[in-house]
Amino acid sequence: MYRHILQNQMQALKDAGLIQENQIDNALTVLEKYWENSIAIVWDIEDVFDRAEDLGKKVTEEQAQDILKDVFRKLDASQGVTWETFDHWIYKYNT
Repeated sequence: MYRHILQNQMQALKDAGLIQENQIDNALTVLEKYWENSIAIVWDIEDVFDRAEDLGKKVTEEQAQDILKDVFRKLDASQGVTWETFDHWIYKYNT
């Protein structure tokens, strides 16, 4: 897992009052150890916005969130998620 993603998660937990500043480093160490033998490919809303822009399309924040949810719900593990997957959903939301 990318360290910046874990750091963003720690910041969200801190902002929610679930962990204190002095706990972040230890929590990051634990999560980095957890992810040593696993992978997760993370797509986020900025990827949706960037791809829509590349396609000359505009999507709202709500549409981008829905696109991420649809990509996840309709995931075909034998094909994975590609930029073309996002193209499909971006076009679907822009018809």
